[in-house]
Amino acid sequence: MRIGIDIDNTICQTSKLAMELYKKENETNDDFASKDKQYEFIKSHGLHIFNNCILHENAKDVINKLYKENEIYLITARNNKHVKGIKRATLNYLKSAGISYNGIYFGCSSKLNKCEKLRLDVMLDDDPNVYEELLNTNINCILFDGVLNEKYRGRKVSNWLEFNNLIERMMESGK
Repeated sequence: MRIGIDIDNTICQTSKLAMELYKKENETNDDFASKDKQYEFIKSHGLHIFNNCILHENAKDVINKLYKENEIYLITARNNKHVKGIKRATLNYLKSAGISYNGIYFGCSSKLNKCEKLRLDVMLDDDPNVYEELLNTNINCILFDGVLNEKYRGRKVSNWLEFNNLIERMMESGK
């Protein structure tokens, strides 16, 4: 199988760290008012957030297990235009985390074209816009449950072990 995986809030808990910093800096218990405000906060803190976010539990183990029998492509909206040095920082982060992959693609805010070019079978992302984008294609898009899609109904997994089980079922059934 050819599997695409988003990085932020899918492999690592970017928004969680940003929220913790935001609350600490602003001495509040309130969450971000909007998705745009969250992105602006993350961009303003640049590499600090991206270098220090924690992997989701079992992400490394599942990705590396899947890598043994599948092709893994990381597809992210991250790019140097928004945060200088983000590409190098991301590559270093993934290397130090021990995550295996066949390719990585930056600056993909719209992921449809990249997913189609790579002929992906599956795309795992937390963004419901990506899910909608891939809905009427041959690519099985799976939402990783998180802050962007709490109220969204779609094909979801709430953790990496669920994703692994879903992929195994798909491989067994040939889908």
